[in-house]
Amino acid sequence: MTTRDYYERRSEEARQGLRLRFEAADKCGALIAPKEPSIHEDLWSHWSTPASFALKYPEWYQAQWGVTPGADFEWDAIDQYPWSYLQACLGFAGYATMVQATATPAAVAEALRTLRPLAGLGGTLSRLESLPAHESAADALHEAALVADGDSDLILVQLREATWDGGYVVSAVREEHLPELTTLAMEADVFQLGVFDLRAGSAILGSSGG
Repeated sequence: MTTRDYYERRSEEARQGLRLRFEAADKCGALIAPKEPSIHEDLWSHWSTPASFALKYPEWYQAQWGVTPGADFEWDAIDQYPWSYLQACLGFAGYATMVQATATPAAVAEALRTLRPLAGLGGTLSRLESLPAHESAADALHEAALVADGDSDLILVQLREATWDGGYVVSAVREEHLPELTTLAMEADVFQLGVFDLRAGSAILGSSGG
């Protein structure tokens, strides 16, 4: 059952709610990656079926999730929502990265270097490698946000994800766009976890805290 099939069996109000979340997620993508039209296209490809994205980028999907998508690749529709789709689209395009909860500070720095907006902050991120190896990934992300804030106009944010508790999805946004992103993220995320400004504290695992 696809996302659209699932909501077509429900009320018009539920279908409209899904579309509004797609639209809010689309606007979030435009704030984070204003010059990357593929994010808009890839996000809306999920409207018919999320399998379309996985089949379009099978090698990336395999590397990211350890799953090889096939022609019958599909999720249970009850678990699908646009906020999660947006994170995948941003990740493929280099505007979001996944940091494992067990990552060392050096591994956090390596993950953040894959973010296209941070391409000019290599020296900044190298400072994380001097942190004690036992420092948690959550704390290292907070430290990275403070350092990036001091060296650029970019804010590191966690795109909070209720359905994954193995780590943190991190992106970067220009400071002037953060208030609007924060509002739109709450509209896009059915679980209403949204974004967390990593300058404010350590990253938050899963749906806990915050």
